[in-house]
Amino acid sequence: MARFPYWILPVVAGVVWSGMLATLMIYWQTTSQPHYTSMDAAQSIPYISDIGASTLKPLFITGSAITTISVDLSLLSERWLRHRGHLTNNYTQTEKRLSIASIVCGVIGGLGLLFLSIFDTARYATVHNICLFVFMAGYIASATCSCWEYQSLGSRGREHRILRASFWIKLVFIIVQVSLAIAFISTLVTSMYNEAAVLEWVLAFVFGIYVFSYSIDLFPAAPRCGESKSRLDVEDHH
Repeated sequence: MARFPYWILPVVAGVVWSGMLATLMIYWQTTSQPHYTSMDAAQSIPYISDIGASTLKPLFITGSAITTISVDLSLLSERWLRHRGHLTNNYTQTEKRLSIASIVCGVIGGLGLLFLSIFDTARYATVHNICLFVFMAGYIASATCSCWEYQSLGSRGREHRILRASFWIKLVFIIVQVSLAIAFISTLVTSMYNEAAVLEWVLAFVFGIYVFSYSIDLFPAAPRCGESKSRLDVEDHH
């Protein structure tokens, strides 16, 4: 029986997430750029949640749900494949704990994403903002744990170039997202709403790139043609 191509999971998450963001932006651009009730009077650029709180709320919830489930399954698959030996095994208990912590933080971040799409900014502003914080903090913490795990794995298994590549991708994501998050919060506090909206869109698309990066981590576990053939040969001999 062929092994499931787990690398598809983050691709699905990334495509759905990026497609949803693009659809929200195109919808706003093609509907005369309306000023939503959840926007500040001086604000001309909407937040993602401003558009997602109106007509396209079902799309926002669906896209967020699919992204959350796919990312969570990607994180769980990575842990399972390492446990089964289809990816580089963890050498220490610390690495295993970091992997589990990454999953837990990812699940928490995913729940934040799902609930912020349900509790929209127009009707539940306070709850929405809390969920937004949980979403960002959860996935940054998850990436930090994965980055730490991959740095440890790569330092012992230097023949695995993909581990070092994944480490650098996640490290760059952490630095960029934390920097953007600080700038985003700063512009919110100083009532620079248009600048904050732009930063939120950038944050969201960078998150999409990060999600896609997990396909690199999972791709080495994809079954090879020779592997499938050898398994068939073994079965024929039996």
